[in-house]
Amino acid sequence: VSLAQIEKWLQVNIATNRDEEEVIHDVEDVLDYVHITTIHRSKGLEYYTVLIPFTERIFTPPFSKIIFNKEKTKVGWLIQKQNAGMKSNAFYDELYQHENLEAIQEETRLLYVAMTRAKQQLIIHRNRKNDHYNWTWSRLLSAERGE
Repeated sequence: VSLAQIEKWLQVNIATNRDEEEVIHDVEDVLDYVHITTIHRSKGLEYYTVLIPFTERIFTPPFSKIIFNKEKTKVGWLIQKQNAGMKSNAFYDELYQHENLEAIQEETRLLYVAMTRAKQQLIIHRNRKNDHYNWTWSRLLSAERGE
């Protein structure tokens, strides 16, 4: 099984399964298996080794989207088509900036949670494929080191 196959399986299950059963295991067997979990499920837990893959994924994918403000009094929209380019309304830029800032803050917090789960070893797979985008985990890690 490759990481890509595991990721695809997780995406399908996240999209379709709303109830998640807790894995039950003996404490003695903890070192004998690989535990694949989400960052949300790992809060408060520790693992000897933590592997963080897919750091090149952008926080806000460049797809068509609709954004509402908190009061639901403004709506911004962006439509992207391959041949027609992009079209948006007057509120989109304002609402996108606010949503993007919130996404960056949340993803930074999640990265911190993921990194602090490791007891002995932290392995981060840093693929710079999307480093031209402003906000990926890979770019957040680069910002710390001044790259």
